[in-house]
Amino acid sequence: MLEIDRIRERLLAERRALVAKVAEVDDNLRWLEANADQYEAQLQAENIVRALGNRLDDKGRAQLEAIGRALVRIASGEYGRCNTCGGDIPHEHLEQTPTMENCAPCADAARHQ
Repeated sequence: MLEIDRIRERLLAERRALVAKVAEVDDNLRWLEANADQYEAQLQAENIVRALGNRLDDKGRAQLEAIGRALVRIASGEYGRCNTCGGDIPHEHLEQTPTMENCAPCADAARHQ
């Protein structure tokens, strides 16, 4: 039997950690803005941090959306079933990747299209 509650708690914790990372990037950007000695150094540092923050936001946003979809599937009772074929996703796969939405054969087929 799949321990859905344990996986749900893991997903919620991962979501909290991602939100904290995004907040940390914002804090670091504010610190750079307040403490840069020269305008050029400040501008360069802001551009680097902003670029990193944008990548984190994109990756973080995608991961947050995947966690949200998994939590909705848990609440609806659909968690652990493939979105494509409706078959069961093996427990081991969900333990490794709790946001998994498709079984391995369907995920492989989608990658090869």
